[in-house]
Amino acid sequence: MPTPLAVILGAGPVGLATGKLFLERHIAVRYVTRSGKPVAVPGSETRQADVSDAVALGKAAEGATILIHAVGLPYPEWAEKLPALQDSVLKVAEQTGAVAVFVENLYSYDASSMPLTEKTAENPPTRKGALRLKLSQQWLALHQSGRIKGVAVRASDYFGPGATLSGNSHFGLRFFPPFAAGKSVAFLGHPDAEHCYTYLPDYARALVEVALAPESWGKVWICPSVGPTTARKMVEDLGKIAGKNPKVGALPSFLVRMLGLFDPLIREVYEMLYQFDRTFTLDSSAFEARFGWKATPQAQALAETWKAHTSL
Repeated sequence: MPTPLAVILGAGPVGLATGKLFLERHIAVRYVTRSGKPVAVPGSETRQADVSDAVALGKAAEGATILIHAVGLPYPEWAEKLPALQDSVLKVAEQTGAVAVFVENLYSYDASSMPLTEKTAENPPTRKGALRLKLSQQWLALHQSGRIKGVAVRASDYFGPGATLSGNSHFGLRFFPPFAAGKSVAFLGHPDAEHCYTYLPDYARALVEVALAPESWGKVWICPSVGPTTARKMVEDLGKIAGKNPKVGALPSFLVRMLGLFDPLIREVYEMLYQFDRTFTLDSSAFEARFGWKATPQAQALAETWKAHTSL
């Protein structure tokens, strides 16, 4: 048997957390990034490659037994660049025989049937959701034909250690500076709408465990997540831990829409408001039954997040 090697594409919060966990399980980790600069994960190595270039990626991923596709792109670049990225990953997965593990979200679902499960019909109401569905169907078809080995874990909006200064987390860069200063915080949608949030260490654990469980491949799994809860409840509970009592508000949808007329990124954010202005929850019982664990309790996850943030 080949020596296990997890090649992680991208070094954002999800990729970093996942690499650390592989190393804790004594599995070698190699990051592939566009810059090739060493990643701040002791014990890992880094190679430079444009992930959308299958030839370059193939060389950088030589020896891989696991490929974690954790490359993130700004919303305005999705339509142009995501398909090429995945095509490249699929080619390399086929060439190497490595299992391709896809970091996915919940964009392919509408809000008509809650909570979401692996059996929920996928009816994407947005352009980004339609693209996510197309990409997911692509790797599933190749797995079913026997050309690749693939698996995906879908998570809700993530938070936690390693993400408190991330621009991609609702409890990240836009949240923690004002929260820590005791100032008011505002959220997309309605702060009292029921929602689930994925604790980043739980997401990393789920990705690692499906990668190491061949019987779980060929499926899409829903990641164990905190909730149902609300943004307001998350802030209140975090406030008790941190000794803060900030006001919680909402960014008016009309303002988001107006700003989107001038900013392509905000324009893309606007079409995702349906996940935040009403109930949008999930049920991970299938994953829990197969792997034997549930999401980290909300209070514990928030306490660990605050501790990590204050140690930065």
